[in-house]
This record gives sequence, C-alpha cells and structure tokens, in this order.
Amino acid sequence: QEKLYRVYERSIGKEVFEVVRRVPSEEGQVRLFLMTPPEYVCVVRKEGELSLVVPLTSYLQLAITNKYPPLIRWKGFRLVPLPFWVYAHEELLQKYSVPVFQLEGLDTIREYVKSARTKGIGKWREKFIKKVAQRFKDLNLSSLVYEVIKEEAT
Repeated sequence: QEKLYRVYERSIGKEVFEVVRRVPSEEGQVRLFLMTPPEYVCVVRKEGELSLVVPLTSYLQLAITNKYPPLIRWKGFRLVPLPFWVYAHEELLQKYSVPVFQLEGLDTIREYVKSARTKGIGKWREKFIKKVAQRFKDLNLSSLVYEVIKEEAT
C-alpha cells in the first residue's frame, strides 16, 4: 500500500486543463477531470447549477474503507467511489471535465458514501483518501463561493 500511495503522490501535478468543447453534466454521468493525473467523478445529484459529485479511483487497494466500495466496470477499467462528495458548479464541471460514460444505480454509491468510515482503515488508505480530497478542495470551495455570490446578486 505504501508503494502504491507513493506512486500516486509522485504523479500529482499542478496542471488543470480547459476543455475545448464543453458538454453539460447530467445525473449519473461519469466525467474525467483534466488534471495531472486525471481524476474521475460521478455526478450523483444536480441542484440547479450546483452538482454533488463523488470522486472515483482506480487505486482499489487504497480506497477500501470499513466496507468494500461498489465496483464500477467500464471498458476494462475498474473504478470505485471514494467516501466523500464534492460540490461542483456546472460552469467548472464543463470547463475542466469531459463526460466519459453514464452510470445507473446511483443509490449504491450514495449509500456507500453516507455510511463509509475512514478512521482506523490503515495509515496509507487514510493518507490516500485525504490526498484525493485535497485535490478537490479548490473545486468545492470555488463552487460554493460562486453559488453564494450568485444568490446575493439576485
């Protein structure tokens, strides 16, 4: 687990790339954020211009919490949800991510995120989940601030 975590940590860059052709998000859509390394997210709920997204990862060994996450299979990829969600404003979703495929059965993912616990799951798993959460911190904060500013303007 330590080696896998170190590989992930070394791969992280500061680059975030803008999408040329922007596509609106939909509930159930899995999108690929164009950052280094790219990160998958699943749109689990839309509330106007604000979406609730759950990050997905292919680092299966580092994503196990107090329970096994639901496995998502797509074209040879295996992804699992991480045990947290992030708010993403529609404009930011379109600007920095592209749709990849559509998922059914979002209740399984929602339930997993609500019930999963990350304390006591092992040092490297805890570090991995915190590291991924840090990568989405700016998206979450920017989206919420944008929504507050928009509400105050109306």
